[in-house]
Amino acid sequence: MALTEKGLKTMQSWCAEMGPIQCGVKMVNYHLTKLTMGISSDDLPDTATFSNGLDAIEEHLNDKNYQGAWDEAKYTAREMLEDEGFFGMFENKEKIKENKKMKRITYKKELPTINEALKLIPDEVKVDNQLIEMVDGNKKYKVRWEGTLEEGRAVELASEDKKLVSEDISKMKRLWGYKSENTTGIPSSKNRVNENEKFKNLLTTVKKTIND
Repeated sequence: MALTEKGLKTMQSWCAEMGPIQCGVKMVNYHLTKLTMGISSDDLPDTATFSNGLDAIEEHLNDKNYQGAWDEAKYTAREMLEDEGFFGMFENKEKIKENKKMKRITYKKELPTINEALKLIPDEVKVDNQLIEMVDGNKKYKVRWEGTLEEGRAVELASEDKKLVSEDISKMKRLWGYKSENTTGIPSSKNRVNENEKFKNLLTTVKKTIND
């Protein structure tokens, strides 16, 4: 289920007040209480399911992926209850697990911009909360489908362009080797003195303007 604007603001407030880990605990407890009418993590053993779930939630929160954190908290709460013998409570558990797996779609042609690429998602993977990775050998888009096939929408989670990354790295390498003297030459001692004097005069002018 997609977060409402109010829910999003609440999560952001929790994170600001208590940090991602405690925020994760609070979210899991919210779902536990809602599912059982009173049980919280304090009433259950401290298991690997809970620990791993909190790690995943923290990662989502650090990435500002609040919807992913919310979904992970809900799934973790269900898993914790299943571990303690609450069998039969969640008939859709296997479907939820299946939907959490990333569906990877490879395109032979170069993918367009992200907004245009979202229109190319096949209908068969348009399942609520389905994670989808779209790749063409250069670009990579990660999205999540929310809602039904007819009324759902794709939400962008991350994007990557290897060509742009390579170009940025090349520019950085050129800057690492940049030396100002290759462009402007090596200033003489007289030039340095003149620069210092000009700076002092400029500073004096600014101070005078402020005081006036």
